[in-house]
Amino acid sequence: MGCYDMFKTGIISIFPGVDSHSVAVKLGAGLGSGCLGAAIANPADVLKVRLQAVGGSQLGLRAHAARIMAEDGIKGFYRGVIPTIAR
Repeated sequence: MGCYDMFKTGIISIFPGVDSHSVAVKLGAGLGSGCLGAAIANPADVLKVRLQAVGGSQLGLRAHAARIMAEDGIKGFYRGVIPTIAR
């Protein structure tokens, strides 16, 4: 939500003749800010899915985070980021 205005301003500066109230500008800004938000929130989504699927109550949040970090490093938290953005 916080990046919507930045994306809207960026689109207007790239395409100076476009109306700032047009549906295309609003759609582009919404898509851009939504994709960025999904990418930023992906690590939390990965942990949530892990907790739901692989006995989260037994290990807990920190143990799952440590396991992901040990097995795959930071890139493990961004597993599935493309489908998450597309969703």
